[in-house]
Amino acid sequence: MANPPTPVKLALESICLLLGDNAADWKAIRSVIVRENFINTIVNFSTDDISYVSWTYFLFSRNQ
Repeated sequence: MANPPTPVKLALESICLLLGDNAADWKAIRSVIVRENFINTIVNFSTDDISYVSWTYFLFSRNQ
């Protein structure tokens, strides 16, 4: 997909952020989601791993 709809990009950008990757553009997001272990990482993701800093960054970056 060359240029996804905004909601898709936002959702995947959020996932990347939660995984610790600061992927802000579509090219960077694609490089994260094509990784061999991406699905396994999502399936085994623990919400306990969400840091306060990541959560705060996500909330404030979306409100600007």
